[in-house]
Amino acid sequence: MVLITGGRYAGKLDYARRCFPGYRICGRYQERVRELLDGGSDPWAEAALLIEEEKVAVLMDEIGCGLVPVDADDRLFRETAGRIGCYLAEHAEEVHRVVLGIGMRLR
Repeated sequence: MVLITGGRYAGKLDYARRCFPGYRICGRYQERVRELLDGGSDPWAEAALLIEEEKVAVLMDEIGCGLVPVDADDRLFRETAGRIGCYLAEHAEEVHRVVLGIGMRLR
């Protein structure tokens, strides 16, 4: 599993397609975390399955910078998505950060 992170519309999808051909791309994964939380499911269970997959590129927006949401559900989402991102990064074969379409391998 490869994790690719960066700001929204920073070019993560194009970067993943260019650098990891043949990989299944799991884009905007932070929104999947939100869907699972909203549906009452455990996002950690799905994340644990993702780290076992080969040839998958997980794309996540960086959402931890900026103002803390006022709404408790939004704070829970942000906290959970951030911690899952850290978990995925810890277990990923490679971690990349993309800014302005330019990727940098972090690990």
